[in-house]
Amino acid sequence: IGALRGEVMRLKQALQKDSSQVQSQIAELEGSLKEDREKHAEEHRSLLSRLNAVWEESTNNFSALSKRVENDETQHQSDIAEQRALVARTRRELEEDAAEEAERQAAAGRDLMDRIEAVHSESVDMIEGEGGVNEQIKGITAAASTLSERVEAVEAAARSAVLKLQDRLEQVVEAQEERDQAAAARFESMVLEVSETTAEQQASLSKKLLAVSARADEVARAAQALAQAQKLQSERAEEEADKARKDREEMERAAVERDAERRRETEKTCRDAAAARTVESMVSQLELEAAVRGERERGEGAEAA
Repeated sequence: IGALRGEVMRLKQALQKDSSQVQSQIAELEGSLKEDREKHAEEHRSLLSRLNAVWEESTNNFSALSKRVENDETQHQSDIAEQRALVARTRRELEEDAAEEAERQAAAGRDLMDRIEAVHSESVDMIEGEGGVNEQIKGITAAASTLSERVEAVEAAARSAVLKLQDRLEQVVEAQEERDQAAAARFESMVLEVSETTAEQQASLSKKLLAVSARADEVARAAQALAQAQKLQSERAEEEADKARKDREEMERAAVERDAERRRETEKTCRDAAAARTVESMVSQLELEAAVRGERERGEGAEAA
């Protein structure tokens, strides 16, 4: 019984020691789990703030690009309107210059016709030999040729100015179209770059969030496994304690039974010894009685003899 009690005490001490170790391990794991959760929460908040910053930056960039496109479109429309106004003004000026030149040419033609008629009338009225009619006619013809050349030069200059203005207008339109195409291509490339950057950052943040979630799941599984191990260890300790208690009770019951058996054997031995002593005393008494009876018989025989 003493050995059994010592074994029970040893098991209790080992169980308490294991329980304290398990509790310390659980406390350490809970502290580590708490730190990991705080760290993961901080990383999650940091990643979310970075994601929001990237999204806000992308939105601001897109807004800035939209404003730039709107400004470019407004400037383009303003330039086109200005070019159209310039073309209209130049056309009006050319038309006015052409009208003035035509009016001058008409006036010069009328003046020339008047002069020709005057000279013709003078030449008719003059007496042959008093003036140089032929010379005057030649002068008038030369003046008419000069005037015709001036008119042709003015018309050629007007046509050249109109052609130059048309070429300039076409160049302005082509340059504006090229600027529009370049601006559209630049805007598309910037939008694509911003989209790709945003997508890459979102993918990186998603991967980090998945890694954090996986780490949290792993820690949770470890905590669950440790809790299950603690539960199994507690159940095993309870089973061992129950087994030790049953063994102690069985040993105590066996000891009690052995003590009772020894007492019964002792009592039987005592009873047997008492019976033996009783038998011996009875035998001794019978022997004594037989001896007395023999002596008596011998005495009686002697008396009779």
